[in-house]
Amino acid sequence: MSAARASAVTVWYRRVSIQIGIGANPAVERAILNSITSSLTGADSPTLGRCPSPDPTPPTTPAPGRLTAPLVLEDSNGQMQPEAVNVQPQVSAASVWTSFVHGFGAGRFGALRWSIVFGSYSAQTPAKINPDGSTTPEYRGVPTWLIRGHGVPTDYGPCGITVLAPYNADTGHSMNVTTIG
Repeated sequence: MSAARASAVTVWYRRVSIQIGIGANPAVERAILNSITSSLTGADSPTLGRCPSPDPTPPTTPAPGRLTAPLVLEDSNGQMQPEAVNVQPQVSAASVWTSFVHGFGAGRFGALRWSIVFGSYSAQTPAKINPDGSTTPEYRGVPTWLIRGHGVPTDYGPCGITVLAPYNADTGHSMNVTTIG
């Protein structure tokens, strides 16, 4: 067993690498590790089925909000800052949500809690490589609607993945969709 980062543990089990996010409670790690089994005919873990079943229907548009504090995104690439109150999105939250659901099928991500916030987006990548070898990030201070999906809470911690989907609030164009987990 090796520590992948402070809030996760990585183990190898029957030639499969398993990374478990354990959060603030180390007892969760032991409960998860104890639940992992191998069977050729049955469920691979007694926790199977504890996550809500994915709903194939698209979720309803979450209530949009404005970012009120800086936010470092879970992908370690992007960050959001609050926009000045006089900066308004040119494209509605409902419009980018519709684009997201149509383009990526939000129901396929499983049972997630969704949010959408307006703020200023910056990211290290994608970036243009300059002649001197340095890079210039493509997205710096872009007015953005950020769609985020988070796993639903269970007794063992969040169940599901994290989805990050920034949309340019002036054009409505997707700037990337990242899934974590």
